[in-house]
Amino acid sequence: MSRRKVALILLVVAISFLGGLFALLGYRVPVFACPSLLSSSSSSSSSSPTSPFFSKSTPHGITELQCRTSPAEAQALGCVLDPLALSWVRPACYNKELTEEPLAVRNWTWTTDPWGKRHLSKSEVLDGDWEYVYVDHWYHVTHCAFLWRRMERAFHAGNLSVLDSYTAAYDHIEHCGDRLVANTGEEVVGVPAIFKYLSCRPGSLGQEPPAYWIYEGEVQYNTKKQEGLYADHMKREEE
Repeated sequence: MSRRKVALILLVVAISFLGGLFALLGYRVPVFACPSLLSSSSSSSSSSPTSPFFSKSTPHGITELQCRTSPAEAQALGCVLDPLALSWVRPACYNKELTEEPLAVRNWTWTTDPWGKRHLSKSEVLDGDWEYVYVDHWYHVTHCAFLWRRMERAFHAGNLSVLDSYTAAYDHIEHCGDRLVANTGEEVVGVPAIFKYLSCRPGSLGQEPPAYWIYEGEVQYNTKKQEGLYADHMKREEE
């Protein structure tokens, strides 16, 4: 099965899944009709090159660092920190409502280590001056659910230009689907969350790397090194 078809199936499943998840978290979710998405899922598996969802021309290929590679540069360019996605992004792709709502649902915690020893305050996290921090399993689930909700609204409005390159990337759509299906919730803390520098207004879903991020001072173009941030890859410091 092609990556495009898998991503589309995940989107359809995600929209159905959102209602139950938000009910679990105590949210009231309006029901939206997505005729374009539904008709796409029932049509042939081969997408048109001009499809607004899976354009083969990949117009949103990341060819520039729209928020550069540091918080200072991002702020100077007018970018804002999206604390749900832990990403610097242009204001045109920042959804304030769907960022503040999930952050207010509980007292989330962030730490600098995968074992949950050194906690960060919300204000420290919002400074954005980190390469990565650690969150717990439910923060990760909520992050995925609300990024999917952003996609739902964009599809309903027929305007994918409000999405950023991270939210619209195949890799992240599949990652969230895999995570929600495979994870049992046993993982309490220790999910590495990297701070990213995004491109805005992709206009379609795509396969390009979703974002740039910084690791040990160097720009990274994929998430391969993120695997090394999990607890089982790191040496635990002495108490």
